[in-house]
Amino acid sequence: MAAPKSEPFSWEYTQKIVRIGHNRRVKRYFKDILQDDDKATGRGALKSAFLIRDEDSALETLTKMLYFSNYLEQDTVATYPTGWEVKKGQDVPQLAIIFRDTNPKSKSGDYTIHIPHYNGRRSPSIPRYKKGSFWARWILKDNSQIRVNAATSAEALRVIRQLEKYVDSKYQTKEDFNLTTGKVAGTGFKEINVAPIRADYYAKGKTNNVPNWKHYF
Repeated sequence: MAAPKSEPFSWEYTQKIVRIGHNRRVKRYFKDILQDDDKATGRGALKSAFLIRDEDSALETLTKMLYFSNYLEQDTVATYPTGWEVKKGQDVPQLAIIFRDTNPKSKSGDYTIHIPHYNGRRSPSIPRYKKGSFWARWILKDNSQIRVNAATSAEALRVIRQLEKYVDSKYQTKEDFNLTTGKVAGTGFKEINVAPIRADYYAKGKTNNVPNWKHYF
């Protein structure tokens, strides 16, 4: 006798949809583990633990989804291509770099710096720095820009000068007129040491919100 079909608004139906989508994601991540119940290795045991089963309760399902997302912590951070007042629209190729507090106990959020007209290098060397209330800004030929907030003007300039080598030479400008510094008004930003954790490359800028590739540091 065939099992009765789940009603569209029932938990059983919702769980089925959630289970299929979540388990596909788990299997893609653990594609090197061929068996769903392979517990011979640590990764095999994790895959088995993360998979949602038919008999799992709503709480068990939610716990597995949350723990899997935390396990993939770097992938849960999202970047979005930014926009500048540019002559050719919003299709500026760019690299979005996510920075995070180096203190593992910190509750500070993640910070993103964009490099417009990125030259496409897949393994960039991105510096750590001390974030703060002083800023430096380098404006390129099409008015796109790199901006860094750091603990001092010198620190902000140091970071920009390390990032500027990744800008397509056709858009680079002379620092004397286009590299400026200042300080954030008001209370400013908390000073923390940050390090890059991931870089997302958008070959067509804001015309496509899905990065072409990701690089992990």
